[in-house]
Amino acid sequence: MLKRCGRCGNDKPLDDFHKRDAKRQAWCKTCRREYDAAYHRGTRPRRIEQARARRAAFMAWYFS
Repeated sequence: MLKRCGRCGNDKPLDDFHKRDAKRQAWCKTCRREYDAAYHRGTRPRRIEQARARRAAFMAWYFS
């Protein structure tokens, strides 16, 4: 059986889509991997700053 990817629009075998419960996700594994990589590259600076702020707040609490 084939399924059409909601992102790239290509028809691909069901094995090219991750399972979610009894169904398959809308985007193929390749498109999902590309999206996830771009998302994490884009949010990395913000996540690093959030971690620094959490660490600083903890150290201030711990040593007060």
